[in-house]
Amino acid sequence: MESPGRYRSQFPPLARLGYDITSMILGHVSNSDLGKLCLVNSATRALVEPVLYSEFTWTWSQQNPPALILFMRTILGRTDLAAHTKSVKLLDSHPPPPTDRRVPRLYLPTALLNVSKATYALNIKLARHLQLRTARIAEGDLSLLVVILLSQLRSLRSIQLGRGFTYRTTLITKLGTGILPLESNEPYFPHLRSIKYESLGHPNVSAPNRDEINRLWQVVQLPGIETASLGLDLPDISDSMFQSQEVCQITTLEVAYLDESFLHHLLSRMPKLKKLTWTSSKKVSSSHTHTIDLGQLQSALQYVKDTLTHLTIKGRCDHVSSDSLRLTTTGSLCRLREFMVLKYLELPWQFLVGFRPAQAVRIQDVIPEQLESLVVTDKEFLPHSAWYTNNVNPEWNALAVLKILDPFLQVWRTTHPWLTIFSFNLETMDRWRSNRRDALNEMRRKYGLPNEVG
Repeated sequence: MESPGRYRSQFPPLARLGYDITSMILGHVSNSDLGKLCLVNSATRALVEPVLYSEFTWTWSQQNPPALILFMRTILGRTDLAAHTKSVKLLDSHPPPPTDRRVPRLYLPTALLNVSKATYALNIKLARHLQLRTARIAEGDLSLLVVILLSQLRSLRSIQLGRGFTYRTTLITKLGTGILPLESNEPYFPHLRSIKYESLGHPNVSAPNRDEINRLWQVVQLPGIETASLGLDLPDISDSMFQSQEVCQITTLEVAYLDESFLHHLLSRMPKLKKLTWTSSKKVSSSHTHTIDLGQLQSALQYVKDTLTHLTIKGRCDHVSSDSLRLTTTGSLCRLREFMVLKYLELPWQFLVGFRPAQAVRIQDVIPEQLESLVVTDKEFLPHSAWYTNNVNPEWNALAVLKILDPFLQVWRTTHPWLTIFSFNLETMDRWRSNRRDALNEMRRKYGLPNEVG
């Protein structure tokens, strides 16, 4: 990093040059420079610091010294800077393998950190019986270091944890159970609006306990939370595990691997929910097949039918081998027709019309009249292996798909006049014969689709 003196000699004070020059300088400042950053004067600091410290993003690496430690050292040395930090993202470029839940703890070198000061900074916010000894923090346990950092950042508006951090740290516990209590009844993070926990991408191999569910729910209920992205990996839970009956203020929810039969536990407590993304769970059975009950999913969605404007459903199956879990569906989503404020709907083809052509429902009988955007794909949905040949479901061949599409395309202008986007793209369409694709394109031209199909 070039000496700050250079800027003093060649340029007038940053306060007079404005944000453009500030951005030029900040572009040359990396996280590793934070611990030794010296700005020229108070006017410069007043202009630069709110921008420089507004967001901290760190991806786990073996870099020495770790940028996380340098940032912590800066914050602990200049506690006034903490008020500028609005967003923290802790990411992991090398998450643990999906088959191994016993992830070892991570440690960081703390030679550059004033451990005594860090311990004191945390302990003054803890109840006496929870206070930690300096030796534990000196070991560099990543979980404790993250908690120390967050304990200084009460102005946070957004927290994001990568897949590794979700399980390598006990952060959910720390936030959810209020391990950072104040003497008053004020929330510890009064400005927090968004929280994101990425999923490992596979179901929890061990049964979750009541405390796990309660901690999760307490996180969702943090005052002010509007957006939550929760990689639960908890497909099997019982009704009794959701003890709290209180509602929360969330308007945007992303939830992965929560069984549809338990989704109502969350949605029934979210009266203001507007946007929902749900990725189905994967319960292992003796037949290695998981059946998604669309009727139960539909029943859960009834709790938010008067507020929900955006709905995205994903039927993800991560493994394709003959011994892996397969997905099927039963029932239909026909009651979505009653969702009068729904504007955007994205879902796999098999969720929209049914798993088998013989029991298929009409598209116009599923989607609401006022829908503006319909996105249909099968990219993340792999049918039952009994119908597999090179990942193709022969029952949903080109003729079967066109048979369902044609009646809808004939009437869509009348039945769904507000539809402006219709994105239809099945992976199996790549294998259609040219005459079938020509037939689809002819439908598009004939019926004036709002967006190109295929």
